[in-house]
Amino acid sequence: MFRRIPFPAASAAGLGLAALLAGCAGSQINNASLQTEHQALAQAQQDPAVRQYGSSALTQASQSLAAADHAAKEGNTQALNHELFMADRAIATARAQAEGETAHARLAQLNEERDQTLVQAKNQQLQQAQRELQAYRTRETNQGTVVTLYNLPFETGQATLRAGAAARLQPLVAYLRDHPERQVVVQGNTDATGSPQVNQQLSQERADAVRNYLISAGIASDRIIARGLGSSFPVASNQTAAGRQENRRVDVVIQPPSSTAALPEAAPGGR
Repeated sequence: MFRRIPFPAASAAGLGLAALLAGCAGSQINNASLQTEHQALAQAQQDPAVRQYGSSALTQASQSLAAADHAAKEGNTQALNHELFMADRAIATARAQAEGETAHARLAQLNEERDQTLVQAKNQQLQQAQRELQAYRTRETNQGTVVTLYNLPFETGQATLRAGAAARLQPLVAYLRDHPERQVVVQGNTDATGSPQVNQQLSQERADAVRNYLISAGIASDRIIARGLGSSFPVASNQTAAGRQENRRVDVVIQPPSSTAALPEAAPGGR
């Protein structure tokens, strides 16, 4: 038979003390969390980006912490934990908003810098193109840039290019290589000496000769059209030797990059 042993009074007091200590520990944990959230809010408020882009969330965090302070004084652990959670979430939201807006602003800045770089590069390319074409007489028309090639070394009355043609055409070749988006029309012209039929045939053959040379130099054939215009479009009087020399020419029309219109059957020269 078992004998009931009385519970010592000291043990009951010990249990009461343990419960009190546990309560104090919980209170210390909550107080530590409250202090941590206050520090987190203070740090967020010191960040210029968070202040700028997350001001609304920071206000919510501040209100939640004020409510948490009140709950701590009242000993309302449940309310305290809830407000601490709400404050922590609001601070995180404020930081996320700041990071997102900062990244967006940086992206916009990079796009602007890229656009400026593209404009600068385009201007540099244009200047380079102008330097490359300085070896020729050029003019702007509604069809594009017209490069006039005077004194190409053809055999007299023939369409065969002599050896000096390579050096004469090299700047044009370099330009077309550097600008693969450009389409060109090679237009052969003659003076009025001889019959129209002969002049038409000779101008076509000379335009073909220039086109064939450009192709041999590496320019894609589908970028080049050759047309003979005969003596139909003089740029000077055919009554003088100097005028006839100017009329014996090859015009290369460099079309704009976006040009998709059908090529004209003939294009007047003019100055």
